Amino acid sequence: MDTMVFPLIAGGRRPDQIPLVACNVDLVWMADVASQLPRIGHGVFIHTLDSIYEKLTGYHLQFTATLGKPTEVSYLHAAHRIQRIAKTQKLGDVKYLYVIGDNPMSDVLGARLFDRYLRHGGVGRFDHLDLESFEGNDGEKPRVRTRNVVERCISILVETGVHQENVHMNGVVKPISALIDNFSKGEQLMLNQPNFVEYDLHAAIRTILRRECYR
Repeated sequence: MDTMVFPLIAGGRRPDQIPLVACNVDLVWMADVASQLPRIGHGVFIHTLDSIYEKLTGYHLQFTATLGKPTEVSYLHAAHRIQRIAKTQKLGDVKYLYVIGDNPMSDVLGARLFDRYLRHGGVGRFDHLDLESFEGNDGEKPRVRTRNVVERCISILVETGVHQENVHMNGVVKPISALIDNFSKGEQLMLNQPNFVEYDLHAAIRTILRRECYR
């Protein structure tokens, strides 16, 4: 912070900002199911840092990239790793990816965004990263074209964390990244809807096995 703000406080011109990469932008997360209370997440630190910088300089921080859920590039990276593991184990292409999470506005939102990318292509909604270019220039071998192989990304919301039915906390302290403000109300409603809702991880895995015809 000192390095970034000193020239401005001293009356100098605004310096070129050092590159900043923000990750894990959730404001809150569920740490203790028994207490049913949210915990402050890394997103709070990011917003605090930006607020202090703006108070001292009059400018907002400019982030070079935003990583972590719900950005599509994080899911794309995970898909690449899964495909490469499948290839090293001489398995067939992975056609369906399943995302299990407890946060509709992080886990589910990211999965739905990535599913939309798989079907329609385009750039990331938050960081505007050209995902097609990223896939072609990741520098790893064997080369993997995820969008040409993976057909769908399916989200499963479990009720053992942030999201719990009939828990009043969910309507008061929302586990939401400020990035969601980039979407219209209609998009927010659509993209926060999971493909499946299950009670816990065990039930979610049963659903996956049933869909993939493992009995």
